[in-house]
Amino acid sequence: MPNRPAAAQMLPLALSVEVFLLGLSVAFGPVASAYTLEGLRWGGNPSSGCCASFNVQFQTGMVSSDITSWNNGIAAWGGSAANVVYVTRSNSPLVVSDTYRSDIDWDGLTNYAGSSGQFTSVRAYLNHYYTQSYSATVSQGVAAHELGHAVGLGHSAASCALMLPTTPGRDSCGAWIPKADDIAGMNSLY
Repeated sequence: MPNRPAAAQMLPLALSVEVFLLGLSVAFGPVASAYTLEGLRWGGNPSSGCCASFNVQFQTGMVSSDITSWNNGIAAWGGSAANVVYVTRSNSPLVVSDTYRSDIDWDGLTNYAGSSGQFTSVRAYLNHYYTQSYSATVSQGVAAHELGHAVGLGHSAASCALMLPTTPGRDSCGAWIPKADDIAGMNSLY
């Protein structure tokens, strides 16, 4: 047996494991999520487990390609391991819409109101001025990104995530569907 100081010989197993894990994180870097949360969540949904259900109202008069993008964004979340289901309904406080504005620099935007840590209303937009020139997958990514904001996800600092703050960042890594960091963030909320 190697010669060790008496204190080291007496380390409890739990502390030994913590020291070992600390050594791993120093050697290989910390394992951490890069997601952030908006600070609000929808009430009436489970805090963990499957599945939180969100009613989504489609604003009338949208361009058909933006309706397709919203539907594909909903399907992207539905096909993921996230504990969420989006359901199209009328009279929902979560409304998706579109606009056509050349005087602004965003292709998607989510506005929300809340009280006591819960959303009371959300309106998410696609800006058709930009999305009209996007491929179907890129537009789907914008819609899915905004749907993430609409239920409580903030921007991610991950290297490749749906919740990256810019469309070129998401597009460069193929994040048109929820990635591991997005799913981890969603599952931490619901």
